Amino acid sequence: MNIIETVFLMVALATVAKAQMFVPCGPPVAPSPGDPPLPKLPQQFQMRVEANIANVSMCR
Repeated sequence: MNIIETVFLMVALATVAKAQMFVPCGPPVAPSPGDPPLPKLPQQFQMRVEANIANVSMCR
């Protein structure tokens, strides 16, 4: 992969990531008396992402 292809791929991935970050939501809804409590979430988390790229030769 040359530098132009690498930059193009990085820009494309950043564009997709940005589009997924801005998901419109409706107004907040108050829980009903019979609803279960929400789970407690940690302040921080860590995620490991692995990707298998099939057909790499098709990208060149």
